[in-house]
Amino acid sequence: MTETIKKINLKRYTADYSKSELGTDRDQVDQSKYVEVFYEFRIKEKYLRYLKNYVNSIEKFYHEEFDSNGIESYRHCELHFPDPENDPHVFKIISGIIKQINNKYFKYDLFESFEIQFVKYNVGGNYGWHSDYGVSQNKNADRKLSLSIQLSEWNEYEGCDLILCDSSRIYRNLSRNIGEGVVFDSKTPHKVTHLTKGVRYCVVAWAHGPRLR
Repeated sequence: MTETIKKINLKRYTADYSKSELGTDRDQVDQSKYVEVFYEFRIKEKYLRYLKNYVNSIEKFYHEEFDSNGIESYRHCELHFPDPENDPHVFKIISGIIKQINNKYFKYDLFESFEIQFVKYNVGGNYGWHSDYGVSQNKNADRKLSLSIQLSEWNEYEGCDLILCDSSRIYRNLSRNIGEGVVFDSKTPHKVTHLTKGVRYCVVAWAHGPRLR
């Protein structure tokens, strides 16, 4: 899957020592050596078309709604679960993206084990603040990397923003452009705000690996 992704944006920051009592003349840290909590990408057009056609072919989404810690409708959406035997190309596309980014940046130990969900948000749909790490359908592994790809045009809906809290406690609204996505460390807090108009589709996935020790 070497041609799945059009681009990967590596985020780099420069340390500013101007307010430090330790002096400003020390060597700058090589920020390119850091692994960020998330990396954005744009999927190749042919793979985007395949995923869009797949979404359009889904006959039934299953309602998912639950409360958490006294928060009513903590998660409210509709889900479809592709089958790796019946839908192998979906798994090939998604696993290829995760592997490319993991091999280039995170370099985590991962198994050949992936969970994938196609998600439909209707008006009122949302998902409160949460992280994905440790919650896995694979009882012998933990989720280590998470993925989300936008499958709706930005002007087809209102609200329903994917927001991520990075390692600097900065809240970032991820891209609403169709075909753009993100892979992030599954320990990273994130949420989806309430949808106020229209319908939003996306595909989300998790890669499993051995538990951290």
